[in-house]
Amino acid sequence: ADVEMLHFHGQPYTDPSSLRQAVELCEVLARYQLRTVLHLVPLADAQREIVTNAPSSLRVVLYRRTMMRIASALARDLGAQALVTGDSLGQVASQTIENIHTVDSAVAGTQVLRPLIGMDKQEIIDASVEIGTYDLSTRRYQDCCVLFEPRSPATRSNPALAERAESGLDMDAIVGKALAGIETRVLELPDPARPPTPSRK
Repeated sequence: ADVEMLHFHGQPYTDPSSLRQAVELCEVLARYQLRTVLHLVPLADAQREIVTNAPSSLRVVLYRRTMMRIASALARDLGAQALVTGDSLGQVASQTIENIHTVDSAVAGTQVLRPLIGMDKQEIIDASVEIGTYDLSTRRYQDCCVLFEPRSPATRSNPALAERAESGLDMDAIVGKALAGIETRVLELPDPARPPTPSRK
């Protein structure tokens, strides 16, 4: 399967460190499929709407539901057959079985694959070392998910609760605005048979 990458960022409320990290990770991952497409999605406006209109305890779950809606809409546009996430059960508050169910309910009918779901933290670290992404992944960066992060995020949400919290939000407009702001980059592994481009001095 060809995999296209999707990265959500919080600019202008965060610095560009997560964007740089996403590009560098895709440069490493290009070794496995030679040509890697990376979609950089602005999420800050959606997060601001959620902060203004929804209970603070549900912010992280609503962020993730919004990300899944955006990803699902992009997948339809691209003709992609599934979404793949890095969820590992219970690793963080948003990855409880209840919250995963709540997030998935926002994109009912979309196939979601979670290859890391049963792996523990050490197994995931070992895999990242093996494929060469560990050092990049452990660098400090400003993650959009911690933007406006609540002190006590909900760990046992349900779809009905999330839908009530979203009732004051125009989700179609939020998703449309995020899709319109996507920047797409293509990263290709250099052809070893091609001579390097001479540097200009």
